[in-house]
Amino acid sequence: YDMPSTLENEFRYRVFCRGPKSGKFYFGHFYGFVAFDPMNLLPPASIPPLYITDVKAYNQRLVFDESIVELDQITLHHKQKMFSFDFAAITFWNSELTQYQYMLEGFDDRWIRAQGQRTAQYTNINPGRYTFHVKAATPDNLWPEQTASLNVRILPPWWRTPWAYVLWISLFVGAVYSGYRLQLNRARLKQELVMEHEQA
Repeated sequence: YDMPSTLENEFRYRVFCRGPKSGKFYFGHFYGFVAFDPMNLLPPASIPPLYITDVKAYNQRLVFDESIVELDQITLHHKQKMFSFDFAAITFWNSELTQYQYMLEGFDDRWIRAQGQRTAQYTNINPGRYTFHVKAATPDNLWPEQTASLNVRILPPWWRTPWAYVLWISLFVGAVYSGYRLQLNRARLKQELVMEHEQA
């Protein structure tokens, strides 16, 4: 049973009782007493819904055409080298005690504990396609397979796009072909000079 910080360490020693009919527990307190029904301490059986609530680049919120909750894929520019994901499990059962794990598939090789945070931050991720996953523990500390996911595409700089590679290859082939033609023309001119010399 977790108490709010304002009531912490304020209970009176040996001042408690159980209601004979209601079954509630009563504890003496500096400001009066605290009562609660122990049946309310049972955790909910269902897994709370989990959502990715925000995406930020350099701590600035990114705006998309749709709500981030409804999106299954986002595209980031290669200059957005520092980005983060915010997430939350929608529960009113000790929400501050909810634990999270996350993983960026294609970059992380294991699940990472959020350590009391609801944010996952990444820096210097190479261009490519990734999938961000996050999951929350149930109140009885079980980790379900159910996750919230978001596909992430990081665009490469223009000089690393497929069209740029086609351009680089074309320039290289063109340079090799030009060098070959130049050598061929030189050899031909040399041969013509030799023939002219022999004729003279």
